[in-house]
Amino acid sequence: MFNRFWSRFFSSESSDESTTSTKNSKPDDKNSGSETEMTETSNEIDFQLMPTGLKKLLNKVDLSHPPGLAGDICEDLATLEYRALPNLRPAAAMMILSSVARQIENPPYKLNLYVISTALTASGKEAHQNYLKQALMDLGLDSKLHDTPRSDKTIMFDLLYSEGCSIYVLDEGHVLFRTALSSRASTFEKNMADLLLQLKTAKQYRLSGNLKREVQEQLIARLEKADKKKSNTAFQPEDKEKLKNLLELTNECIYDPFVNLISYSVPQNVAFLFSKKEIETGLLGRIIFVRGPSKRAPLRGHDKVVRPSKDISERLKAISTENLPTESLAARTTLHTIKEYLECDENRNHGMYGAIFARGYEQIRVVATLLALESKEIDQSMVIYAFKQFLNSLHECETHLSTQSKTSIEESQKLVELKVREYSERHGSGSFGVIRNNIFKCSAPIRKLENNQKDFLSNTLQKFADLGVLIKVGNNQYLHKSCISAKKLNTAKKQST
Repeated sequence: MFNRFWSRFFSSESSDESTTSTKNSKPDDKNSGSETEMTETSNEIDFQLMPTGLKKLLNKVDLSHPPGLAGDICEDLATLEYRALPNLRPAAAMMILSSVARQIENPPYKLNLYVISTALTASGKEAHQNYLKQALMDLGLDSKLHDTPRSDKTIMFDLLYSEGCSIYVLDEGHVLFRTALSSRASTFEKNMADLLLQLKTAKQYRLSGNLKREVQEQLIARLEKADKKKSNTAFQPEDKEKLKNLLELTNECIYDPFVNLISYSVPQNVAFLFSKKEIETGLLGRIIFVRGPSKRAPLRGHDKVVRPSKDISERLKAISTENLPTESLAARTTLHTIKEYLECDENRNHGMYGAIFARGYEQIRVVATLLALESKEIDQSMVIYAFKQFLNSLHECETHLSTQSKTSIEESQKLVELKVREYSERHGSGSFGVIRNNIFKCSAPIRKLENNQKDFLSNTLQKFADLGVLIKVGNNQYLHKSCISAKKLNTAKKQST
């Protein structure tokens, strides 16, 4: 059921959507990546629970072309790409709209986004980054743009100096997460992940503990330095005044902190992010994942300046942020149906993806709202697009996790067989219990596996016996097959049968 669902709505898009792609799309626009083969496991998602009506609506959605202004931004970007990357265009469009939406007061959900866009190296990702940055600068947001942060203190300084709104457009942004999630990371590096998680959803944030002290100490040092260099034109009175205001702010609550983040990487460089642990921490449920095609598109010969067209720039500047978009009756009804599906017990308490399902409705509401910023009404097409984008992101998580699971099991079994063979060569035959205990004591990786998967070692040894890797040579005594001569091996096999 799992494979059939994904193949129906995602892997087959190259053929199903050829007539509904953007007017600037080329035959090389579509994702030709192959689908990862799945085995039936308890972690599988039962899509039979999804209402038929939703499935029919999903069939009509082209993920490379969202409705409204976002779709027009995608078309504009398509004319400026060095190589076609249709799947990644909406990510840039949504980041632009999200940055505009930062001015909306008191939305029910925070309208910021964390996005990870992946595509092959040298596939043209830089055009998307350039377009996105230029669009933000045209909107007067260049002071909000920041480089890759190196610590939680950097993130906080970025937020303070840009008046509560930070936007990160990161090339090879996986480095940020790899650093923050590394077991060897320093405390201030590890704290980056926790701080980003908090800022994604927090309606208010108050500095505390070591982070507060470190930020205040650095601000005080800068103030003292400014006082000593009064004659230096680099330190104008307004700079000192800003430093004083920032110092005061560290003792107050920061309301509606707004952090937008998009990272561009290659798929294999973000694989480490996908784990049950990061699902349970809430990291994967806060991120939208987008993947480009599995093959590079042909190089397009143009020397255009990569920046939004005058029409797109003017429409973005004309967006009113006084009020939230309203919902049409069809949109409201569809949202209710989606909510019931995501919040059914089987999904919200799913053994692997429950934490992602639990944040799904919020993510869908946010994306649908951003799509309607210009029109001021969320229609059904915007809701169902946001739903399919959520499912696509979930599919990316499942693809990585299932691949890792297969690789991990195969590598683990090879490691166990190696240890069994070493035991047989050194000690001769032994019972399952003796062999198991010896391997468990001598191999840290196997101890970790045994702790994560109950009875992994015992089950693997039994499997080896069933497959003839372990040969029974006496009363509950087993020996690795490589340690038995061909003649004795045949005799042992006959006795075992």
